[in-house]
Amino acid sequence: MADGVLDEFDSEPPRPTDAWLGWLVGHRALAAAEQSNRTEAYREAAALLVRATELPGVRGDTGSFGRLTLETGWAFFKSEEPVRAAEEFARAVPLLQPSDRNLAVEAAWMRGVALQQAGESDPARRDQAIEAFQRLAIEFADHPKSAEARYQIARLQRSDGNSGRSIAALEGIAPNDPNYVDARFELISLRFDAWKKGTTDEAKSTAYAALVDEVRRFATIATGDDPTGRRPKAMLIAAEAAFGSQRDAEGDDWLEQAGALLQGTAESQPSVAQWHYLRLVRAQKRSDEAQVLTEASWLATRAQVPAYRQAGLVHVTRDLETRRSKADATEQLRLSEQAIGPYEELVAQLGDDPATLSSNRNARIALQRLAFHLTAAGRSDQAAAKYERLLAAFPDDATALRGAGAAKHAAGAWDEAAELWARLANGLDSGSEGWYEARWHELDSLRRVRPDDTRKLWKQFRLLHPDIPFAPWRDRFAALGAQIGE
Repeated sequence: MADGVLDEFDSEPPRPTDAWLGWLVGHRALAAAEQSNRTEAYREAAALLVRATELPGVRGDTGSFGRLTLETGWAFFKSEEPVRAAEEFARAVPLLQPSDRNLAVEAAWMRGVALQQAGESDPARRDQAIEAFQRLAIEFADHPKSAEARYQIARLQRSDGNSGRSIAALEGIAPNDPNYVDARFELISLRFDAWKKGTTDEAKSTAYAALVDEVRRFATIATGDDPTGRRPKAMLIAAEAAFGSQRDAEGDDWLEQAGALLQGTAESQPSVAQWHYLRLVRAQKRSDEAQVLTEASWLATRAQVPAYRQAGLVHVTRDLETRRSKADATEQLRLSEQAIGPYEELVAQLGDDPATLSSNRNARIALQRLAFHLTAAGRSDQAAAKYERLLAAFPDDATALRGAGAAKHAAGAWDEAAELWARLANGLDSGSEGWYEARWHELDSLRRVRPDDTRKLWKQFRLLHPDIPFAPWRDRFAALGAQIGE
């Protein structure tokens, strides 16, 4: 109807002077925004609809004014302005309730949804969302949406840590309620949280029993199509709790049942990665190193969930480190080259910015080992770049300075190498073996770019340190003196 009225104008219609025409203009803009699905188009529609609500002519008709306000709320919601949308939806509810109860319920529901969305970035809005859904459940208790509202209340309370209230709310959802199956699955997560948080053996045992009962119940009521794979998810949760409770036989049983349900499931599904991870956990409990490595390799190369992929990479790199520590020089080189790829991915997963390295020990170790293996594989320039990332977070770290200095020295970046080794030496005890190592590299680097200055430094060094107590460095300093031309 709006398009028909507005199409009567040969050009742009005149600026609306009453709410009815303003609503038509705004409605047409909203319809166009729905077609383009552009946020900016929704914002333009919202501005036109707000203008219409401010014009005379429709406020006397509360039903129509409520529909206009509902459309305004929807335009703001699609404009990614959930708080403003919630305000419009709240205004629409009492306007619509006398004439169109279903639309009033829709407005009340959307108010809760909008505030729930706002709560993702502002926790205070979650309380407002709970209040909005509670009002819907009370004011429209006989409407089907009231059951959905109670379900959302329980979910929001859970996100705020009110697990007890959430469990009670979800337990109150009857079997004939359309949200019953969803509620029972949500209860599995809550029971699992209670098990993890148990502080005594008795509390954990009680929580475990409640969780297992819930999973068994869910397995019987969640029949038919299971496109989201909730049945295997529930069984995997039970398996994790069983292994964590030292009930390995029960864990094996749940794991096998989940595996049967996951046959043919795409590897991209999180449950598949979780299944492989729990098989790794089981193999660890049995000290089956071969199976641990098999599952870790699958996770490291094929898991789509970052946490599980990281777990696989940690085990793969740990195995490479163990094998390298027992290998000869040739095999060590091969294993270092093999370790570079997994460590590069692990660093990419964990991050290597200064803030992350400062706060995350695992990220720091992964970057250190990557730099070490790059150096061992002769990729000195790349190794130096990794050590520089470490030095950005820890400017005085001896390991990073030594590694960066060695990499720069190997790459022929003599000035930078000399500066790094000098910084390292200044932080070490004079006369220690590490100090002699640092001074040797410093002088060896300097002699290649500033030979005259190096000869002066060499004379001072020999005067202060005529006897070097460490045989390897004694020989290397003797050779260095010949190269400098003492």
